[in-house]
Amino acid sequence: VDFKAIKMDVTGLTNRPENPKQTYRIDARGMLMGKGRIRLVMDLPAAAGNDFFKVSARMGDMELAAMNPTTEPLGNLKIESGRMTSAEVMISGTSVKADARTTITYEDLKISLLRSRDHTRRGLISFIANETMVKSSNPNEKGLRSGDGSYDRDPERSFYNYLWKTFYQSLKPIVI
Repeated sequence: VDFKAIKMDVTGLTNRPENPKQTYRIDARGMLMGKGRIRLVMDLPAAAGNDFFKVSARMGDMELAAMNPTTEPLGNLKIESGRMTSAEVMISGTSVKADARTTITYEDLKISLLRSRDHTRRGLISFIANETMVKSSNPNEKGLRSGDGSYDRDPERSFYNYLWKTFYQSLKPIVI
């Protein structure tokens, strides 16, 4: 994932927290994949005994194919078309488990599933996925969908992997 033109404020950062529940805040603004505006706010624990965190992100209008440099190598998935008009993600958790709530509005989503060995398109499988599994727009005729998800942390993986896996659990009910 690539961020450009980042402006960031960090407040409350200390190596001597005054109370055990003290946090510090990272408030960052920039361009996701150089194409879509994003604002990310992270409240992280300042004290060693506190492991509670909160992360929120808001994103604006963006062509979803801009995410292909990430989706192709990590998910064997190419976004053929689609436009996100807005997104909001809220994640909170501890060092053990996190919960997420996501709302994304988008339209005209079409994907291609790729072979892992050579990243060529899997035509029939892609067609079936688009016709039967992928929800091409949100909202649709049934209304706006939001997704909730939880994830148990793998202590061998990074904090950012933990955030991604938690977010993904809340994204699935919206798109699939």
